[in-house]
Parts: sequence; structure tokens; C-alpha cells
Amino acid sequence: MNGACLGAFNAAEDAYGTMDELGQAAAALDAAQLDELVRRLQPLQRQLEADLAACRVTAIDDPPAEGSTPGTGSPPRSSATPTPRTDARGDLPLSRPPSPA
Repeated sequence: MNGACLGAFNAAEDAYGTMDELGQAAAALDAAQLDELVRRLQPLQRQLEADLAACRVTAIDDPPAEGSTPGTGSPPRSSATPTPRTDARGDLPLSRPPSPA
């Protein structure tokens, strides 16, 4: 996992905490606090988008279980999930466009 993945995780945590405060400010009808919180969320959104776009995870095979001999244990498992392909804007395609006939 590269530093961008960690940055995305940290930005998501910060955004979550800010959104919790946003809910409290909305319940209290505190317009000044709502404005401040929205201003805090805007750079977090940009950071999260950039870090997610740059996030790369490399699969690492699990070491063999203790006491097993090489080649006799279960096959290695990948600890990473493949990254889905996105379109030019970074959005996940919902369906494949029809092929020209």
C-alpha cells in the first residue's frame, strides 16, 4: 500500500468526524458552524479524490503455515482486492456501451 492510500484513509477519517459535527450543527440550526464545517470538508474532498486516484496496493503472498513444507500447503492468497477499471473521469462504469455493428 502506498502513501496515497494512507492519505485517503486519513482524509476519510477526518471527513467522517467533520460530518458528525455537521449533523450536530444542523440539529442546533447553527448556520455559522455549518458554514465552517462545509469549508473544512471541501479540501478533504479534494485530498480524498486525489489520494484515491493515486492509491496503489500490491498483493503479497501469505507465508506458508508453520510446520508445512513448501509446495504441500494451500495456495497463496492475495491480500489485495483488484482495483476496478474506471472511465476518464474516474467513475466506475455501470454497464458496457453496445458494440457498433
